[in-house]
Amino acid sequence: MLPLTLLASTVDASFSTWPTVDCGSLLRDDLAPRTAALDDLRDAIVTRGFFYCAGVGELFNESYIASMYDFSRRAHALPPAVKRRHSRPHGGYTGPDAGVLGNVHELGKLPSLRAWDYSREPNAFVAAQCAGSPASAGGSGGGDEGGGSGKYPGPELLSPRFEDVVGDLYDRQQTLAAALLEAIGEVLGLPPDAFTRHLADGELGTVRLMRAEGLELRDVSGRWAVAPVRPDALVVILGERCARAERRQRALTRPRRVRDTSAGDVLERMTNGVLRATPHRVPLDGAGGGERYSIIRFCALAAHTRIAPMEEFVTPESPALYSATTMEEHLRVTVENLLAGRGAWDSETDASATATYDHAAARSRDEL
Repeated sequence: MLPLTLLASTVDASFSTWPTVDCGSLLRDDLAPRTAALDDLRDAIVTRGFFYCAGVGELFNESYIASMYDFSRRAHALPPAVKRRHSRPHGGYTGPDAGVLGNVHELGKLPSLRAWDYSREPNAFVAAQCAGSPASAGGSGGGDEGGGSGKYPGPELLSPRFEDVVGDLYDRQQTLAAALLEAIGEVLGLPPDAFTRHLADGELGTVRLMRAEGLELRDVSGRWAVAPVRPDALVVILGERCARAERRQRALTRPRRVRDTSAGDVLERMTNGVLRATPHRVPLDGAGGGERYSIIRFCALAAHTRIAPMEEFVTPESPALYSATTMEEHLRVTVENLLAGRGAWDSETDASATATYDHAAARSRDEL
């Protein structure tokens, strides 16, 4: 998918070296600023695989961002008993405090993060997790006594309604995602709707509200706070806030929160490796401790979309490197592999294991 990190993230000392794209110009029709933004985007996605998304204050101003992090904190502060009632396999919550561990995205990493997931419509990512997740103690799903959809707490426990707040965020992110996908197609020399035409039939995106605290930020290597996140996405929009980091970085001239966008598996497969899936990692803050909140948007395409190297990127000298699949199959198989503990990122090669997954060979094995 396209991982779009969209809601602000705290910066660190290396942020000044990040590629920056004026994404606000991609949302408008001003030719000169858009041309400059496209040049920056081309350089960022080809050479780095990620970039800071600037100029989108109309969609994500500081007040709105602060309100979303406040809402995320309140959602994560709900009692464990409430989270268990709304945990997987029937609800939207995953976390050790509800007795449901998350997926292992990288072999050797501990699945200890806590997350609320929201999708606009049922999709393979959610369905596969619901089918494969072990039921938590007391986590039978269902609604709260006072109301709610069953997947999320009702407004008597978390107000405004979860679906309304996160649904609005989803729509805002979708506006930006569509503009970015059109621009990515343009800089690659593709028709402007090469990617966006696959959004009309109900794309399979997900918003994730994540939280990590204390030693939960540490993986088994002791180095990274967050292992690579769902590289199956087309584009990922991420954002984090860490209390300790915010206090330390106030002297920086850049905003304390940033919007970080990175490429994912689907772009790698469709461009035949011209673009590469990139992991999202957060370095530990000292010896650990503190808490970190992230708001992530995994942007996907419609379920039936064919995910395979596009003809523009396949030549006799550069044959197709990836097997053909669909958005639905790629999501489903990726999550099934995560649930089985196979991971999605190959640390030895520092590459996405799901981007290079051979779906054709797997289907042949299943038929035997």
